[in-house]
This record gives sequence, C-alpha cells and structure tokens, in this order.
Amino acid sequence: LYLLRRALEPDLAAGKGSSSVYVLLDHDTLMLIPDSMRIDADVFESSAKQLQVKMRSYAGKELDVTREATLLDEFDAALSLYQGDYLPEDLYEDWSQRRRDRLRRIHSWLLENAAELALASGLGLEAREYLQALLERNTADEQTHRQLMLVYARMGRRSEALNQYLALRKALKEELRASPLPETNELFRKIQMGQISVDLAESNRRGRLIVPIPPTADVPAPALNSLAPSLVNPQQAQEVRI
Repeated sequence: LYLLRRALEPDLAAGKGSSSVYVLLDHDTLMLIPDSMRIDADVFESSAKQLQVKMRSYAGKELDVTREATLLDEFDAALSLYQGDYLPEDLYEDWSQRRRDRLRRIHSWLLENAAELALASGLGLEAREYLQALLERNTADEQTHRQLMLVYARMGRRSEALNQYLALRKALKEELRASPLPETNELFRKIQMGQISVDLAESNRRGRLIVPIPPTADVPAPALNSLAPSLVNPQQAQEVRI
C-alpha cells in the first residue's frame, strides 16, 4: 500500500496520518476513489451516448452548415478519446472482452455517422478519412469499401476509386474466399465508364481545398476480369490554401 501510494503520488507525506487522493483502505479492502480520477473509457462512452441522443433528435431534420460543423467537431472530440482496444493486456478475460467489443461497436458507430455527416456537408476528404479508419478495423467490409469508392468517384478521383475496388477484391479473396457483390461490381463499371457525377468538393473544415490535376493519360478501361493494379495509377493532386 505504501509503494502504491508513492507511485501515484510521489510527493505524498510519509506517516500514518497521510491519506491518498486516489486509493482508500477500508478494513481489508483496497479501493480506488472514483471521484478523484478520470477513466478514458468511461468518458469516451459517455461522449458517444450524448452524440447518439443528439443524432436521434436531428433525425429527419435539415441541419445548417454551422450545426453540421459543430457536430463534426463533437464527433472528432469523441473519436480522439478512443486509444485502441480496451485493456489489451487482458484479451482473454470474459469481463474485459464484453466491454472491449462494446467500445469497438461505439467507435465504428462514430466513424460511420461522422462519414455520413461529412458527406452531407460536402467534405469529401474528411469522409474519406472516417471510412479509411473503419477499414482499418475490418479490411473486408464491403459496404465501407463501396462507400469509399463512391466518395473517390464523386471527388473526381476515378483511378483511386478503381484501386479501392481492387483492394476490396483482394481482401475478400484472402479473408473470406469470396467475390464482390453484384451492386459493387455495378458501381465499379459505372466508375470505370465515367458515369458518376463529380459533385463533391475536395475540401475540409480547415480552409483547405485540394484541386486535382488531370493525368496526362486517362485510365484504361479494360474488361472487369482483366483489370490489373498496374493499369490504375493514382491521380496527382495539388494542395491550395484558401
């Protein structure tokens, strides 16, 4: 107990009369004093619940630009509290696994809704970042891959959209031994044929605009089954501050 108190509070005075702000010994039970500390997982969960209530209250309503920007800031603040898996040193304990799974689901919900909000605000770059973060958790998530393909296409990044399809096809084959769904293949064909309208600005909330520079040669449009990664080269982009 002495060593624990000194580890938490190095300047705590020695002697029987000294009391810790963080730990309390009650008979034979050693307890943490909850009001004296901030538990990041609790704060994260509480912040997410507040956002869930707000999103339910805004369901079906049109939000102005200011309200959307404020909401996205709140989503970013909540997402910044998530520092990875809960108690990774206790991966095989049932009591920690339940909360770990719940926090993962909350994190995914935040990313999904932040992406939708960013798209509603016309923020293609930020929507891309949220979707990419979702794929880091599950690389074979076909719906998220499809959303990201559409975001790239709507920003005018056709080659990156095609590359995203290739990444999906590879992940499905390696992890699930499956092929993309028909709706994903149909979206791929529309993007390949240039049938997706470019209506999403490459901008974010920090006053920066990304202006794509057209490639010197258009991306070839080979048949679906013969498309190779070497045929799809990412477009270059130039960043312009405004």
